[in-house]
Amino acid sequence: MSDIKVSIVVPIYNAAKYLEKCLHSISIQTYKNIKILLIDDGSTDKNVDKIVKSYIHKDSRFTSVKISNSGQGVARNIGIEHFINADKKDYILFVDSDDYIDENCIEELIKNIDDADFIWFDFRYKFENTKPHSNPTSIENYNLQNKITISNKDWLELSSKIDLHSFASGCWVMIDTDYIQKLNLRYLDVHGEDNHFGVMLFSNANKIKVYPKKLYNYIIRNNSTINYSGKISINSIPFRLRKYLRYFYDNPMVFSKYYRAGGAAAMLSSIINNFKDNKEIYNLLENTFLNRYCMLALNLQNFSNDPLGYKRYLPLAQKYAKDHNIGAFALVQSSIYYWIGLILISSKISLKNFSKTPFYIYQILNDKTYIKKYKFDIDNHWDKEYALKVLNHKAYKLGKQLGRII
Repeated sequence: MSDIKVSIVVPIYNAAKYLEKCLHSISIQTYKNIKILLIDDGSTDKNVDKIVKSYIHKDSRFTSVKISNSGQGVARNIGIEHFINADKKDYILFVDSDDYIDENCIEELIKNIDDADFIWFDFRYKFENTKPHSNPTSIENYNLQNKITISNKDWLELSSKIDLHSFASGCWVMIDTDYIQKLNLRYLDVHGEDNHFGVMLFSNANKIKVYPKKLYNYIIRNNSTINYSGKISINSIPFRLRKYLRYFYDNPMVFSKYYRAGGAAAMLSSIINNFKDNKEIYNLLENTFLNRYCMLALNLQNFSNDPLGYKRYLPLAQKYAKDHNIGAFALVQSSIYYWIGLILISSKISLKNFSKTPFYIYQILNDKTYIKKYKFDIDNHWDKEYALKVLNHKAYKLGKQLGRII
């Protein structure tokens, strides 16, 4: 067993406060035949460089590369390329720089993966400076309590049974590099790249080993790439993308809606193109993930600006929407009153946003993308329930009240 070579990819963007614990947890693994690639994704914190150099100096298994800020997906892809082509290993595992793994993590995974394409293990939430939640982990969501082997079809049928419409998986899978090489699977450079990667990884697999043991520690904090606080500020927007805020009223909340819609559109296109000739798997994907990706993607219609070029995916999303009767969610969000309310409730993000709120509202009132409508025909749409949530959202209610005055 000790001759099995495991590669670990750690993308790093600042987070120096957590990096030492992360790297220490990897360095003390009970399984020793590992190689770790640290990818500094353009960190601006000088302490990151010091910590990285200290580990490279004291442990020859650590190597590093520094790139300009490109995003977590791009950084992980560099790791995949390295451990498939330059320094081939048997398995690959991703660990985020603000998380950490249990000391016996790799040893446990090696012992239990058998001949599966990858092993899917569990994690525990660790909350820092944010309100704890009681959300289940991904394996708990599926109610998988025993070590078993399932197929891609089994996984999709289970996803449908529990009515799951989103699935992110990046860090709690250890993947056979031959499998990832055969798929030629890489992360998309979009919002929700973990969702695309996870759905592609699981939907193609012949054998998925489920190992419901918590071996990964997932830190939930404000301003992390994914957090559960519900707050979107300038710090929630990746540094490389902040130049696009000017197209969205300098408002991080508005930009994040565009970025999310664009990511969903890219994922919808990719997954349809990959599975359109496999009717059985495609039909299962329709009932689980594709409908929701389409629902989110249609929101691109509600933006007059498209600096990242996501609208090239809109024709496919619109065709899919027509075939599956999707569109209530985007229709309700096309209301001028929803956007006015959104601007008002997010004006407290900064003094600049607050002072410019009247100007932003004036821009919205003159934007021909939005419609002045209070009532919408949303019955019989797949996404009716999602649309009703928007109608009951405080942004829509606030904008509607102001609309009566305007």
